[in-house]
Amino acid sequence: MHRAIEAAGIKCASAEVNPLPQVLVPVREPAAAETVTGLIEALEEHDDVKGVYSNADFGGGEAT
Repeated sequence: MHRAIEAAGIKCASAEVNPLPQVLVPVREPAAAETVTGLIEALEEHDDVKGVYSNADFGGGEAT
């Protein structure tokens, strides 16, 4: 895809592949949402973690 975009004359500053979940898991209870969000934030802050992906659905229909 990157090559096709550049072949069209569009310069890309960066490109990466991100996994998209096939199934979203609804997280509707506020306490559960807070716990999941806290875990995601803790993982993102860890020095050894390069990327954090989730299939949690907090009500907006989009994965985090």
